[in-house]
Parts: sequence; C-alpha cells; structure tokens
Amino acid sequence: MKNKLKDIRGERIRWQIFTPIIYMIYMAVAMVVTVVGISTLLGEEGTKFESAAEFFEIIWLFVALEVPFVLLSLLNRRFVGKMVCVLCKDGIYYDDGLYPEPAFICWGDIKSARYNFELPFYSYARSAPLYMGCHMEIKSKYKNETVIVYHAPHYLVYKMKKYCPSIDVKFSGFSKFLIIAMIVFPVVVPILFFVFV
Repeated sequence: MKNKLKDIRGERIRWQIFTPIIYMIYMAVAMVVTVVGISTLLGEEGTKFESAAEFFEIIWLFVALEVPFVLLSLLNRRFVGKMVCVLCKDGIYYDDGLYPEPAFICWGDIKSARYNFELPFYSYARSAPLYMGCHMEIKSKYKNETVIVYHAPHYLVYKMKKYCPSIDVKFSGFSKFLIIAMIVFPVVVPILFFVFV
C-alpha cells in the first residue's frame, strides 16, 4: 500500500520504531549501574565494583548496546520508515485513514496541539482502539474537531514550534509523568530498595 504522503514536499516526520528500544536499554543499564554502585558504596559482599575500570566497562557496554540503535533511529528519522505527517510552510499534511488523498490543516487553523506519550498497556486499556500508542492531538480553531496524527514521534512538538511559534504545543500531563519516570525510575528505585530493605 502506497503512503499518501510520499509525493508531498516538506519536512517528513516518520514513525520512530527504535526509540523505545533506546529508552529500555538506558533504563536497564541505569538500574544495573545504580544497584552495583550502591553495593560498592555500602561495602556489601557479592556484586560490587572492584575498581573504577569495572564501572567504565559497564558504561562502554551501554554505549556499545546503544550505538547501533541510535544509528538506526537516525536513519529511520531521515530515510526509512512510515511517514506519519509532512510539515511545510503552509501547514501539516497527514493521513487521516478516510480518503485516498492526504488531509491538510493549515497553521492558522490550529488552536492547540497536545502530544500523548503512552505505554502499550495503558493504550490498549482505553476504550478507543485508534488512540493506541503515541499520537499528536491537534485542535482546530474554526471547526469543532480534533485531528489525530497517529504514531507521531516526540520531536514533532519541537518541529511544530519551529514552523509556527505562536501555536500552543505541549506534552500532556501523563506524557510528562512518563518521560520523567523513565529518566528517574532506574536510579530512584534501587536507592529506595537499599534504604528501606
């Protein structure tokens, strides 16, 4: 099936399929480094860093695991992958799934936009199956409707601000919570474990 957005000129935004893997590797390595680091500081027997070299070995392992996925993600962003929308000076072209031609919303018609970053179990639990996964909800000023760009990557928020700085574009409250949790969780949980156990 041909992508409707293939022939449109503009900045192509693609579905980022490798980003979740990059986040998962970060979370796993951050948790391991935190647990082993705390064990070392507390002088626990068993798993601990014997030297600074061991610590740097884990960091190099992290880099070695991340680099292929970061490169694949960059290739995915620029060259390969399903296009979810195309940004141009006039507005946004997107696939609404209803018509053979791509849908369009101009910058002047956008009242606000909200990015929703969701985990699979949360997405599937919602009543509307079309909301599954990450997506951008764009509210129209003149029509009383909400446009949804499915599988939108998180950097779409910044790209929209670049084209039209006056638009109110932001992450949803739950999305902010998830992003902060993914950064803080792997470090805080092991610390709490050692404090309370």
